[in-house]
Amino acid sequence: MSIAPEHLTEEADRAFALALARCRTAHPRVALPGEGFLALLRQRVAAQEPVAAALGKLHLEDLYLACGCLQHDSVALTELEGLLRAKTRDAVARMGPTRDILLEEVGSLLQEQLLVAPLGAQPKLAEYSGRGPLGKWIEVIAVRAALRLRRQRQGRSGTPVEPELVASPAASPESACLRARCGAELSSALRETLEGLEEDERRLLRLYFVEGKSIDEIGEDLAIHRATAARRLARARAKVFEQTRDRVAGKLRLEEPEFRSLVNLVRSQLDLSIQSCLRSASDSTS
Repeated sequence: MSIAPEHLTEEADRAFALALARCRTAHPRVALPGEGFLALLRQRVAAQEPVAAALGKLHLEDLYLACGCLQHDSVALTELEGLLRAKTRDAVARMGPTRDILLEEVGSLLQEQLLVAPLGAQPKLAEYSGRGPLGKWIEVIAVRAALRLRRQRQGRSGTPVEPELVASPAASPESACLRARCGAELSSALRETLEGLEEDERRLLRLYFVEGKSIDEIGEDLAIHRATAARRLARARAKVFEQTRDRVAGKLRLEEPEFRSLVNLVRSQLDLSIQSCLRSASDSTS
């Protein structure tokens, strides 16, 4: 005996309503519009039957929290901040003897990566599907961020490189080709951006990227709390990326796929390139 389509619709609606109620019970102070969240759930379980079973495979409360953060709900963002702190500690602890990677540095990078939308894209948090726990998903990203910071610090202690957009040894052929075509414009845009920064922003970047000082040491030099130093460093770095990107966009006429690749290239090599340019500027004035 077949089941009438209208009955299936009623069962699905009931399952969605129960899922929403469960999420609101778990996060009672998160003010997330139910219609938008239910639309997201319907996308997640599209063409899957029974709907209740499909919903049962999702970490609904975590997905609800992530959606609240993307909607800039203050309560959701506060809850996420606590989760980020915990996962940042876990990530740094897994680095073993790399004790100089400070929680504030990894935490600032992680927060920027998850919540700040790059040009033409969504924040990283929008990629969370709810298929696994949000905490585990964040921890994977935190470990990658910690590893990236460690490599950057190791790079700062090595031999100086030429002041240009630094090429990654692991760059794809497409990235290498794009860099060959646009390298001069990228290097010029980066220099212009650094020259246009406020003096305190340049000093902060120079302390970190050229002198290799830790967040603790920068805080002492500038007589500010280490967390404040980490936030200011993250803001200065983001400003350099955004202004360099915008300057390049004004100089080059690229198709959308090429422009996206260019944005990714700038982002992936930004820190080493800042280090190179600032070191070159310091050498020329000494």
